[in-house]
Amino acid sequence: MNEEIIVESKWRKLLRYVLRYLAVGILILLIAWIAFSYFRLKNGGDTALREAKNARLALVATGIEYRGLGKSIYTSNKLSGMSNDVRNKVQELSGADGNLRLVKYDYDSNEVRQLQYRKDRYLVTYEISEDGEEIWTVEYIVPLDIS
Repeated sequence: MNEEIIVESKWRKLLRYVLRYLAVGILILLIAWIAFSYFRLKNGGDTALREAKNARLALVATGIEYRGLGKSIYTSNKLSGMSNDVRNKVQELSGADGNLRLVKYDYDSNEVRQLQYRKDRYLVTYEISEDGEEIWTVEYIVPLDIS
């Protein structure tokens, strides 16, 4: 009978040992997955922000060129806020391949007042507040599967 208790005790110790290391392994994998997801999301947001800033600078440069020709880069009858020629020029200058939308533009000062740039699931918004402060926001869009 003592031998049965000793054998059962050994099996319990072995089971506790295995479960303990299994739990630690799962915890390490979970932490690694969370860290990977965080850095992947952050990297995608940084890329979208960089491209949006390049697109804004390209809009300003294109605005200077168009102003010299007596034209405006802003077109109110297009959803994007600009003509196809302006969009192509901005993409060529900036290298930004996302969807750019010019929301507000001040022709007199050649100033982009508000724009939106969407690439993959990231939405970057730029605007100038009333006191002249530049505000950049980067948002991650989570798709909803409603069936």
